[in-house]
Amino acid sequence: MAPLLIGKAALGGVAATTGLFGTAGAFTIGQTLLTTGIAASVFGQFQAGRAAEVQAEADAALFEQNAKLKEREAAEKLRRGRVQAELMGEEGEEFAGRALAIIGKSGVQLKGSPALVLDDRAEKFEADRMQILENAFKGRGFSLQEAEIQRFKGRSAIARGKNKKRAATLSAAGTLLTGFGGT
Repeated sequence: MAPLLIGKAALGGVAATTGLFGTAGAFTIGQTLLTTGIAASVFGQFQAGRAAEVQAEADAALFEQNAKLKEREAAEKLRRGRVQAELMGEEGEEFAGRALAIIGKSGVQLKGSPALVLDDRAEKFEADRMQILENAFKGRGFSLQEAEIQRFKGRSAIARGKNKKRAATLSAAGTLLTGFGGT
């Protein structure tokens, strides 16, 4: 079987002095493979950059979802705290009402020790009510802070994704320059 001649060697009347797959004006198999390899590498780098960006966007969406959950949690903590504080206030009023009724039935005057005991107990109920509200507001604050942390993580994920995409683009450009510069 006769050798396959490419390039000027395949033309009639031209001597084939370069052997199989000659280099006289045509791409060699090696150059073609090199070019294909460079193109595949560049494409892969672009795809990796885009994948990093897409993953970052998905991560940011998840962080935003977590932030919204923390905001709802914050609102619920405050709502529960207010309900508990209201119940504590009602309990204090009921206690005072029952105590006054008992004192009134007994004929004891509301002076001196009985009055001091009622005042002291009313102050304790109010202190408990205020502590419940304070805890609710602190819990709300912590949850809102956690929501902001989640949002920050989302913004960071987006920035990392963009940076990875930018790095992949620069790497692809470097591959092109290196690959074609060496041919």
